[in-house]
Amino acid sequence: MDAEVLGTDEERKKAAYARVGRLASFGLEYPWQTALFLPSGYIDCRDPDGSALNLDKKVKAPIRLKIASQPSYQGRSGPPRLGFNVVDGNGDTYPASVFGDTKDWLERLTVGSQHLLMATGHEFGGRFRVTLHELLPEFYAGRIIPQYPAPKARIAPEELRRLVARYLREAIPHAASYVAGQLEAIAPVPEVLETMGAGQWTLELLLQHIHYPRGMDYLPAIRATIKRIAALAQLYRVQTEQAVPASNPLDLTTVQRRMDAMPFVLTDDQRAAILDVARDVANPQRVMNRVVSGDCGCGKTAIAGVACAAVADVPGRRAMILFPSTLVAQKSYEDFRAWFPDLAITLVTGETGGNEDMDAQIIMGTSALLHREVGRVDLLVIDEQHRFAVAQREFHRDATTHYLEMSATCIPRTQALVRFGHTSVSEVRQTHQMKFIETQLLVGQEAAGQLMSELRYVIRSGAPLFVIYPRREAGDPEAEERHSIESAAVRWEERFPGKVVTLTGMDDEQVKNDAIAQIRSGEKQILLSTSVVEVGVDVSALRHIIVIDPQNYGLVQLHQLRGRVARQGGEGWCYLLAPKGIPAQSRERLQALLETTDGFKIAEADLRQRGAGDISADSTRQHGADGNILHGAKIDLQIYDQAAQVMAYFRDAA
Repeated sequence: MDAEVLGTDEERKKAAYARVGRLASFGLEYPWQTALFLPSGYIDCRDPDGSALNLDKKVKAPIRLKIASQPSYQGRSGPPRLGFNVVDGNGDTYPASVFGDTKDWLERLTVGSQHLLMATGHEFGGRFRVTLHELLPEFYAGRIIPQYPAPKARIAPEELRRLVARYLREAIPHAASYVAGQLEAIAPVPEVLETMGAGQWTLELLLQHIHYPRGMDYLPAIRATIKRIAALAQLYRVQTEQAVPASNPLDLTTVQRRMDAMPFVLTDDQRAAILDVARDVANPQRVMNRVVSGDCGCGKTAIAGVACAAVADVPGRRAMILFPSTLVAQKSYEDFRAWFPDLAITLVTGETGGNEDMDAQIIMGTSALLHREVGRVDLLVIDEQHRFAVAQREFHRDATTHYLEMSATCIPRTQALVRFGHTSVSEVRQTHQMKFIETQLLVGQEAAGQLMSELRYVIRSGAPLFVIYPRREAGDPEAEERHSIESAAVRWEERFPGKVVTLTGMDDEQVKNDAIAQIRSGEKQILLSTSVVEVGVDVSALRHIIVIDPQNYGLVQLHQLRGRVARQGGEGWCYLLAPKGIPAQSRERLQALLETTDGFKIAEADLRQRGAGDISADSTRQHGADGNILHGAKIDLQIYDQAAQVMAYFRDAA
């Protein structure tokens, strides 16, 4: 099956490349889709003849300059560069520089020649100086030029503009017709545009002006309108896909007995979540599609266990639960066997050897289940759903399978589905133990030194410590040696001899189990690990965790790592340490983690920052550009909210 899918994808990519060439690397498959490849910005070349003093130090801007002296190489102090004088539109002369590969520049920058350039300017040594970055075609003068998003510089900006322009004129009418077809099922296109405040526009005009603008002032409104249209079409598509009637009503008559028989008292939130499941699966109109969201330690496994057991009590019905790791699967299997000794339960992992009972009432396992013939299951539970791709989560799901996802926080695609009513939610906020976790962001070598001094007291007290590194081994050419597990272990062992153990995703299950066992027993105190410990590792005495270079992780991962501490209640500390500094954008992104431990609030922040992903039923994308209509443009949560209001307006008016 996998080979067939890969073959199909490869053939599709080849066909797309044959139609649109290098634009296929941006997700385009047909020439008409260039009209839906939105510009990421614009170069306003309408008035390039102003003063060089208007140039900013950081923001590149177009300007026409005359070369006033012969460029020469100047690289004795600082990086090599070309140095020369230029004259701006006011007739004022300034020193100018070009850095980097200067060969092409040297051939074109002849004395007396004039050029349209992208430049920046700054004060240095008591004089205003100009830095040239790009030579622009002269025909840009007097126009507003679109810039298209090119991640990792796969294509030079000018080449990308040229490729898009090749198809654009014919693409715009075709794309407008396609979008109209998406909207007409909701309402007549003029009515949709009127509702969005764009009644004086047509779809074709909107697309023309986004690519060929006549002014800058109205571009934000046009861009927002196009995004609302795309979001509206996507929301309607999702509702239509999920509106296909399918049901598999189950009467869970034993659910109360199963809850009461648990060896501990369930919290009110746990009971409410289980009863939510029971009501959903009894619905004769549709199958369940529910997310149980609760922070680490709130008892989601018990919820899944009671739900699976109650389904298994129905004659001829079965449940399956997919776990992210063998550690988690093994621990949960042992719990299930203790909680429900009267049921046939089997475990499937990469180490169980194919001798499992695949006819058992409850099937538990890791991704090894994706390589087994399971047969029909009535309830599919996904534990820590963010650890699986969409295709993996839905591999054993059919139209009549009740579906339950468990997570301490939702990935953006799931959060979008929850936000707009396509997935039901059970929030589990109560825990069996009260806990408080303090999260700190520490930046710089001085902060790292202070933290190390404080942690010496933690180690002397005999308490365990987790330190999470982003790289696996120093031999990896992509890794910085300082932040590799291999080299870090040497430094930690020098400071705390005999107290350090390491763990990576490449270690086998026995090594992982032994490492965690050594920490639990106190034989070792310091675990240096990659993010492999983000789920399923329960060290009850753990109060402190350090995450090195947190800017390399998503908010979801960081939230999960933080959840390793104070699992039995009480206080815990999570240190996000960036010893070499952190970009301002990353600092802003991490702020959400410093302000809350609420999984849903963190998921909301993640959704705002990264986008929702394609929320259609056949999507495999988790986040980024939002859907199949637009290319190269992220749709923000606010836009989805606005589109949802338009959807509700037309639904109520019908």
